[in-house]
Amino acid sequence: MEPKISVVMPVYNSSLYLNESIESVLNQTLDDFEFIIIDDGSTDNSIDVIKSYQDKRINLQKRSHDYMASLNYGMRLAKGKYIVRMDSDVDYDIDVDRDGARRRELRLLN
Repeated sequence: MEPKISVVMPVYNSSLYLNESIESVLNQTLDDFEFIIIDDGSTDNSIDVIKSYQDKRINLQKRSHDYMASLNYGMRLAKGKYIVRMDSDVDYDIDVDRDGARRRELRLLN
C-alpha cells in the first residue's frame, strides 16, 4: 500500500541540524508516510547522521551537488498522495493529527 504522504528533504552539509529535522518528521503522530532524504553531495558527516536512524520510512538517496536536480529527483520518487517538501535545517510540525483544521483539509482532499 502506498503511503498517504511523502516527505522530501534534500540535504547538503546540514549535519548540525539534521537530528532535529529528521526527528521532527519521525515523531509525528501520523505514521502513514515515507521520508525521502536526498544527500546532495555533502562533504560533512550528514550521511552518517542520516544512517544512524534505523526507520523503515526513511529512503536515503545520494546525488551529486545540484540542489534543484536533487529536489526534483526526490519528488519523482515520491509515492504518496500528498508531498511535503522540507529543508534539512528546519524543525517542522507537519502533524495533521495535532491540528483539527489540517485534519479537515486532508479529509477534503481525499
